[in-house]
Amino acid sequence: MKNNYVYFIVLMTFAIMPFSLQAAEVWSQKNIIWERSFGQDGYSYTKMAVFLSSNDNNLHISGPVTLPYKIKKQNKGLFVWEVNKSGEMLTNILLSETYQEIEKLLEVADITSFKNNRIVAAVTNENGKQFLANINKLGKVTVVKNLEPEVEILKIISNKDGSYLLIGRDSLKELVIKTNASGTELWRKVFERGRNDMVVDGIGIEGGGFLLIENSGKVEKFFMGESDLFVARYDSRGERVNERYLPGRNGSIARGKDGNYVIVYDKSATAEQDIWVQAYDKNLNPLWNQKITAIKFGLERFKIVSLANGNYVVAGSVNGKPWVSYLDSTGAKKWDHLSTEKEFGVGVDLVADDNDCYLLSTIITLNAEKAMINKVKVIKFKPQ
Repeated sequence: MKNNYVYFIVLMTFAIMPFSLQAAEVWSQKNIIWERSFGQDGYSYTKMAVFLSSNDNNLHISGPVTLPYKIKKQNKGLFVWEVNKSGEMLTNILLSETYQEIEKLLEVADITSFKNNRIVAAVTNENGKQFLANINKLGKVTVVKNLEPEVEILKIISNKDGSYLLIGRDSLKELVIKTNASGTELWRKVFERGRNDMVVDGIGIEGGGFLLIENSGKVEKFFMGESDLFVARYDSRGERVNERYLPGRNGSIARGKDGNYVIVYDKSATAEQDIWVQAYDKNLNPLWNQKITAIKFGLERFKIVSLANGNYVVAGSVNGKPWVSYLDSTGAKKWDHLSTEKEFGVGVDLVADDNDCYLLSTIITLNAEKAMINKVKVIKFKPQ
């Protein structure tokens, strides 16, 4: 999270060799339902976290706000938006105040929802300290848990009983914290594989258990180096039940239509990226795997989602431009799309809703004073 801006600049220096793409009209004519750009010229927005609420079926988007200076950007706070399925902005909150417990909120690692129309967020203040916080629809912020200086939460998993799983790392170790709805810690597990370890994604499963994708190895400059992935299943007490090994780095997980699981990950340890999808059944027995693409270093923050029809969508950004790949239920590629627009961005996120998808990206534009600003673009599309 802290290296995203540096990472983006580094990507611009690499010569990108895009994979072969099918005709762009497959995307433009048959897929897009609507497209919106959000943000005011007076501020610069960086999209960091999004979810589709199960309570009201609206998108919730949150991230940092800066003032658009030509040379140096000044941190302003956080934005919290609620957008409905028609692309209309319902709530626009700017959290720029200094709170007694938190000071100023500057970054958000992940957000999720709970009842009573409130957001639960892992947020970071201007001194780099993380908190678990509630944010209601009026912008009121309540701290539910203070996190230690060495703890970095990357994802929140909400459970049906109102509890939460906070996953990330504690220094160089993998970390999972379970709290109740009020933020009281129920248990904490630290896993260590003897290298630079961190949890890169996770998902809740039946009975209060969860699956984690754990990255163990070198997390160095350019995110290159020898690394291993472990897809591990845990019970409701945080005890490991079984796991599978994958050579590679990064990763994103989704639950399929039939209750199976799919993981997209990078097999490579060099600047030559090698992106694959691996499927497992409920007991983590391998079902199938498919190669999606190979590319010189430049594909970042890729994510996989599952559709109601049993197919999958993978999205990321290549040299700042959104990339989407549509896969059938066996992982076979149906089509690829790489944006040809002149806009560059910082990261991409993806949310599935039945057979529709929302693709979010931060686009870099110029305001009236010719200062660079970021706006958030949302595209709703239906893969065909």
